[in-house]
Amino acid sequence: MIEKHFLLEEADPATFFGAGNANLRLLRALRPKLRIIGRDNVLKVMGAEEDMAEFEETFAALQRHCARFNQLSEEEVVEITRHGDRNTGEDRNTIVYSTSGKPIAPRSENQRKLVEAYFKNDML
Repeated sequence: MIEKHFLLEEADPATFFGAGNANLRLLRALRPKLRIIGRDNVLKVMGAEEDMAEFEETFAALQRHCARFNQLSEEEVVEITRHGDRNTGEDRNTIVYSTSGKPIAPRSENQRKLVEAYFKNDML
């Protein structure tokens, strides 16, 4: 049995753990062989080495999703835990995601040109 500490660097702990630690409890239920403890912005995980390797991938995917979309629902925790992170493709039309997780994209042709120029050049 090994023990690892995972630091929540990119994601907000309140968003990651969920309201009333709902996401953390769900993660514990989905990974019953692991002992998962959440404190502040650190997850302390104890378990077998094989299970720990799977959890590392899941944790990285959950943290990326939480940081990118600014939200993490219970359905998304289940989906990412079972199937991995499927949102790896970058959407070139989306500039950023709002706090509610909705994409913010250019509406007019000139706004699209400005976004394309932003991705190509350092300064506009």
